[in-house]
Amino acid sequence: MLQPRALLTALHRAAVEGAEPFTRTRDAVAQWIGVHSSSLRPPAKVHVIGVGKASIAMTAGAVRALHDAGLDPQHGVVVCASADSDQARE
Repeated sequence: MLQPRALLTALHRAAVEGAEPFTRTRDAVAQWIGVHSSSLRPPAKVHVIGVGKASIAMTAGAVRALHDAGLDPQHGVVVCASADSDQARE
């Protein structure tokens, strides 16, 4: 029997993953850090905010770029409709 909610959830997940929000955000933040590196020396206070369907993956990408640059976020907020436990741990 067709489960509409399961199908829509699977389609949504495939669309978000296809957009590669982690990779694109990581690369964009890394590029921004490269341009603004002179004003972002540790202990720069960095705050991360993610909102929306891909906010968990986007926030993870931003945090990875920050860590790679030697910067650690001080605080962060992620707002999303829901998250499975695997996605939230990334």
